Amino acid sequence: MIMGDRMNKILDFYREHGISPVHQDISDFNYHCARREKLYRQLGMPTVLFHKAEVLEVGTGGGYNSAVLAQWGCHLSMVEPNETAQNEIIKLFSEKKIEDYVLYKETVEQHNGKEYDIVIAEGFLPTIENRTEVLDKLKSLVKENGILVITCQDEMGMFVERMKRLVGHMAVQNIFLYQDKVKKLAEIFEPQLKLCHGASRPAEDWVQDQLLCEDFNCDDILDLQKAIRGIGDKWDVLGCSSPCFFSDYSWYKDVGYDYKKSYCEQYVKKSYNLILAGREEIDTSDIDVYTVRKMVERIREIEIAYENLDHKEEKVIHEIIHELQKLYELLKESDKELAAFLSETIDILTSGPDRMDLNDYPNFCKCFGRSQQYISFVKTE
Repeated sequence: MIMGDRMNKILDFYREHGISPVHQDISDFNYHCARREKLYRQLGMPTVLFHKAEVLEVGTGGGYNSAVLAQWGCHLSMVEPNETAQNEIIKLFSEKKIEDYVLYKETVEQHNGKEYDIVIAEGFLPTIENRTEVLDKLKSLVKENGILVITCQDEMGMFVERMKRLVGHMAVQNIFLYQDKVKKLAEIFEPQLKLCHGASRPAEDWVQDQLLCEDFNCDDILDLQKAIRGIGDKWDVLGCSSPCFFSDYSWYKDVGYDYKKSYCEQYVKKSYNLILAGREEIDTSDIDVYTVRKMVERIREIEIAYENLDHKEEKVIHEIIHELQKLYELLKESDKELAAFLSETIDILTSGPDRMDLNDYPNFCKCFGRSQQYISFVKTE
């Protein structure tokens, strides 16, 4: 799920360590296909849409999701610049006896292929430095009336993972070898990942991607609102997933309905529902979403500062605790589930890195955010 060259910390990080940490559990391949089918259904793309379609997937990782597209009968092309991932694709497709595919061992900026019915770019676009250039290139590869699928992120949805990341960095601050860090963090967080319903990645992959990769700290993250506003006049929103939280009350005969304007307005309030996964949409009428976002962004700034310290300073942790306590006071009556997570996070940070039996903190362990959203756009005439 990576691409780019000299402008992409994900690709640099993966190449530096010779990894492609996006493996999926496909021991039950039919179940894996069902997960992807549900995703694309929410994006307005039933599987019949892929049959005999020309599909380009950019940044395929090891090809686990690409193999599903091939099962649906498309003519599949893939762009993947990471050498480790390229080898995994070839191996997997050989095992699955998939022959109708083309693998381009290059970045999407270097790709000069034809136009496609469907272009998919999953997991990298929100944090790369040359995002505008890459998004323009992706759009240029889509046929008229074709579909572009990308992923977005939001700091609200990444907040819980950021707190886990902070705890992880505290736990390994005196460990210097990369593989030793991975091993230690996998031991800490694997039991938590087992509590996350539907999680399909190995703990080691999740640790490397979410806790250690620097792209997590990108200055300008592409969220759904930015994506909708920046996609351009010749594009319209088709669907959204993880969650599918946009409401459409327009009359079917209202062909001039402005989906992009409506969805951007909804996003301002509804983005609060990204903060915790696994629950239905909650009423935010009693929650000052704007203030919560500002507080979350402030905590993000301090956490990144802590990561960048050569010598970890306790006073920075105290600053984060202070901000978390203010957030707890704001939400303790209106969102008790998130308040419980905040309370336990404060206790963990107060206790320090020597107390890392997280089993004592059930709310901290079970909570995860909605850190990645999918959105599909259709290229209009």
